[in-house]
Amino acid sequence: MKIFKKILKYGGILLAVLIVVGGLFAAHTWYFKLVNINLFFARTMMQMMAESPEMMSTLRVLEPIGIKGH
Repeated sequence: MKIFKKILKYGGILLAVLIVVGGLFAAHTWYFKLVNINLFFARTMMQMMAESPEMMSTLRVLEPIGIKGH
């Protein structure tokens, strides 16, 4: 039982660290200098789609994830 609790404890800590690191990377990509040129194009596309929701329909972004009623 002690081993199981240890595994859950360290697994939870690892999951929390991964979530925080992922969030920091996403924030850095969105607001600051980018690590990769592909991230620049992805960020620019997301910003354009946020300003113009019709573009998501035109580019058929929502259909592959199952959203058809838009």
